[in-house]
Amino acid sequence: MGIDQLLGDMTMTSSIQIRSQRGRKHKNTAVGQFGKLPRLQSLICTGILVKTDTVPHLIEPAWRNIPLSGARRIEDCIERVEEFARQCVHQPQLTDASVFVPHFVELSDDAGRLVLCGHVLSRVVDWCPPVQTPGEAKLVHARCVRLREEILYQENLDFHKGLPNNFSALDRLCDCEEALSGRLVDPLWRDEAGKVLKQLEMLRVRALRNAAREP
Repeated sequence: MGIDQLLGDMTMTSSIQIRSQRGRKHKNTAVGQFGKLPRLQSLICTGILVKTDTVPHLIEPAWRNIPLSGARRIEDCIERVEEFARQCVHQPQLTDASVFVPHFVELSDDAGRLVLCGHVLSRVVDWCPPVQTPGEAKLVHARCVRLREEILYQENLDFHKGLPNNFSALDRLCDCEEALSGRLVDPLWRDEAGKVLKQLEMLRVRALRNAAREP
């Protein structure tokens, strides 16, 4: 799939909302490993938009919707995201003198339940391991709450001191919060997402071993 086709249907905005504000619905449901899982529907990639027609370049938050284009399984969506990441590195797209740099991806189902999240690191994606128990979810949630409090404090500090937000302590805090909250996969999807990531890791380890054996 070419980059033009992959990016053709993507939309973009100049602001990123906190994940909890994007309208995700957390629903209790009896559907799970003993029934058919819901349909995967939304694949959102947040990042930055670099405006190359200014000196120095302006940087602002942005997001894009990656079309699923027939992807029905988590594995299919993972392949789609990793292909998107590689295309962005090798064939950067200039649109209105701007370049989109992907940062974080979020997969959800047709009811808005979180399925999987990951950080886009150049050509690869570091997927957030889903929590596996209610106790683990509670601990991760508590850490997210503390980080969000620190984010609000840092936002006020930067504002009153007149500091730029780009590449500041605020960015690092947001990255940490994003990675942690990305583990809070909906209970309906925890087993499936965890299983897929384990299988993916096994395949990568096997590929590395095979590559090491080659002369």
